[in-house]
Amino acid sequence: MTENEPPPAKKVRLAPVEVLKCSAADAFTWHLVDASKLDRELKSGGAMFKCEYYNQPFGEAEEISGYKGLKVDVVDVQFEDRRPKATDVHKALAEWFPSGYSRTRAEFEAAVKAASEAAPDWAGLGAQLSADRLEVGGSPKLLMQHVKLAEAPQWFKDVHARVEPLLVFNVDGASFIDAEDARWEVVAAVLDDGSKQLLAGFMTVYNFYAWPTSARPRVAQVLVLPPYQGAGIGKALLGAAYRLARDRGASDLVFEDPSPELQRAREKLEVEMLLEQDWAASAIAAAIAAAAAAAGDGDEEPLSAAAAARAPPGPLALPAELAARVTAELKIHPHHLKSCWEAAVFCHPAMRAADAALPALEALVARRLGDGSAPGGGDGGGGGGGGGAPGGKRIVEVPREDGQDSDFFMWRPRGAKRTADAAPDGAGAGGSGGGEGGEGGGVVSVGRQGISEVSADEYEGRLEGLLSERLGQLEELRRRLAGEAAASEGEEEEGEEDEMGEEGDE
Repeated sequence: MTENEPPPAKKVRLAPVEVLKCSAADAFTWHLVDASKLDRELKSGGAMFKCEYYNQPFGEAEEISGYKGLKVDVVDVQFEDRRPKATDVHKALAEWFPSGYSRTRAEFEAAVKAASEAAPDWAGLGAQLSADRLEVGGSPKLLMQHVKLAEAPQWFKDVHARVEPLLVFNVDGASFIDAEDARWEVVAAVLDDGSKQLLAGFMTVYNFYAWPTSARPRVAQVLVLPPYQGAGIGKALLGAAYRLARDRGASDLVFEDPSPELQRAREKLEVEMLLEQDWAASAIAAAIAAAAAAAGDGDEEPLSAAAAARAPPGPLALPAELAARVTAELKIHPHHLKSCWEAAVFCHPAMRAADAALPALEALVARRLGDGSAPGGGDGGGGGGGGGAPGGKRIVEVPREDGQDSDFFMWRPRGAKRTADAAPDGAGAGGSGGGEGGEGGGVVSVGRQGISEVSADEYEGRLEGLLSERLGQLEELRRRLAGEAAASEGEEEEGEEDEMGEEGDE
């Protein structure tokens, strides 16, 4: 460096900026408080609970940015530090609480006091479907009140508008309903201990027309408030839906794509309904006896799941005339009958004394799974619905290791005749496209987007896995129906909340 040259400039090193992001699920805490004990419960926190879904208010990542130490206690927003352009929590929530909400504790206390002073008699809402004692502390009555939302008194419309946003945070993909649509109906589950009444949950039902002269009610949303889950309220709501369908002479009852939890509650209820009918229980006992007799001495080599799926129907198959009677009298949807029937057969007391009939039961389940009717999913839609014709495309659900929603693969045997015309180029996995024969004849959709080939061996392996999983589900169902301890310690009664997605059977 010469005498006249300036010294080299020093590089300025900037400290890394701390990324302030947090999970909305971690930041939020919700409370359910009893208005009659408001002061005490506000001090103790009432019945605190967490909600699972925040993607609609805060995006797919479910993150809130720009805060340090963020805590959102319902609408009491506290933080250690906030940066410019941080997520506006109140603005994000306001869209999902269209009826407004209290933003301070003083506002909340005033609103609760006003609501409690004007508390209506829930027993006078619409028509009372049932008033049974609930087997929980104090044995309160569980009132099931049914009303058409468009015709409901204003106080109930206001209540519904206030609790409906909870669906957004407890149910994946939940949406609001049109309160002025005359076909929306609500069943409110209300706890009544003689001194006060508490809304514990609700169910929405949409009444569709079913050709040629009937109606087809569709269960759209079922929510039991978290502190009341596990007491059988969700199952009681589903029972009320079936009662409505029978009382109005509906063709059947359908469900929007139910969550696995709700599907298990539904299956338990439907199996109980089926086994309570003498004509159905007798038919099942006779079928089990026939299957045991047909098994002979049991020296035959048991069939693989894939072979059983291709085999002709056995003695345990659901007769067409019995299926028609079940739908006509119990309103169980035809697309759900096979899985309900196999569960009823498995749980029938006669099956416990007929080990020789168990291979026939496994073949019955494998045949349904091979037809693409894996348990779960809506009535007639993707996932667990409908099935394909022999040799046609079949959808098979595949459980994921991360415990999230199942993947599925669409399968058609190589060389099988296509049952639908080819779709134009560019058709998605849900269309009717795909090559014919040759090396491309076995191309299937795996997962929700990817395309890969599944060989017969791979398909058989996956079918074996599905069969094993289903038999495990049936054993757990049998234990619950018999009042036995669950195989997994700490398991609770499932299906007490959840909304469902799209129904494909209207």
